[in-house]
Amino acid sequence: MNRDCLIHNLLRLLTIGIFILSSCTSDDKVISNKDYRLISLAPHITEILFELKAGDNLIAVTDFCRFPDAAMQKEKIGGLLNPNIEKIVALKPTHVFGVPAHADLAKVLSQFQLEVTMLSNETILDFLDSVSKIGRMIDRESTADDFARTFTDSLKLLSSSNQNDNIPLFQDL
Repeated sequence: MNRDCLIHNLLRLLTIGIFILSSCTSDDKVISNKDYRLISLAPHITEILFELKAGDNLIAVTDFCRFPDAAMQKEKIGGLLNPNIEKIVALKPTHVFGVPAHADLAKVLSQFQLEVTMLSNETILDFLDSVSKIGRMIDRESTADDFARTFTDSLKLLSSSNQNDNIPLFQDL
């Protein structure tokens, strides 16, 4: 397994684990802001939105967004790289979140006064930046900060318990 694949799989596993752990707290309060109508164009963005307690504001996801289970109940807008533009426009989202691969889609959607916020997904630091950026955009900064801190602490713990694996990226967090 190459290093990029290992990091990607580790990132996904940690995201799922943190999501499950945070879902178990009894004093969790779901913040709902009815003004936001969010569309996610990538599975990891969908997971971030749910982690930031914005699942109620998420109006549509791609066919590949399957986690958490609640994502399966959301309106589907098509594939990751070939979403249904007419459906996206008809849903009247306030925010559309995608990745750099959605550059062409962003150009098309801009003709309908819809902006796609591009969130890089190449590294763990990109992921953490995405969490922060989304948190700021949808008024979930505190929740995003808590999630990023928990995620980073988990990575540090994992890195320190695996001293034989020299993965410099973890040391930078």
